[in-house]
Amino acid sequence: MKQQTEIKRKEKGAIMVETAMILPLLVLLLTGAFDLGLVAHRHQVLQNAVREAARYSAQHRIGVHNVAVSTIQDFVVNYCAAQNMTVANSDVTVSQDHSYQFGGTPVTTSRIAVTYSHSIITPGMSTLLGSPINLSAESVFRNLF
Repeated sequence: MKQQTEIKRKEKGAIMVETAMILPLLVLLLTGAFDLGLVAHRHQVLQNAVREAARYSAQHRIGVHNVAVSTIQDFVVNYCAAQNMTVANSDVTVSQDHSYQFGGTPVTTSRIAVTYSHSIITPGMSTLLGSPINLSAESVFRNLF
């Protein structure tokens, strides 16, 4: 009986040591997965924001109907703000005179691009990957005006 109690104590001690060794790696793995998911989500938000702004830009000529470059930039800024992302107007590029080849025929399009800096939250990964990670998105729509 005494031997069984002694073996159980040794097993409990071994389990605690193994847990103490594995737990930091598990936490690092989980925060890394969360970080990766957050980067993918933020990139998708940027893609959606520039697509909506490019659609608006393709329908509204700058200088007509009180539309300014800042109006189109605000589309991206406000869309990102709704997703808790801070993007400045200076991070958004608007061009309504972008040329694009469509079936061999040049067409004039609206091109919207945005850049965003994402700070990594996983401990130690910022030195490995470099922090912040720069995300960018671009969308092009054929002008309808």
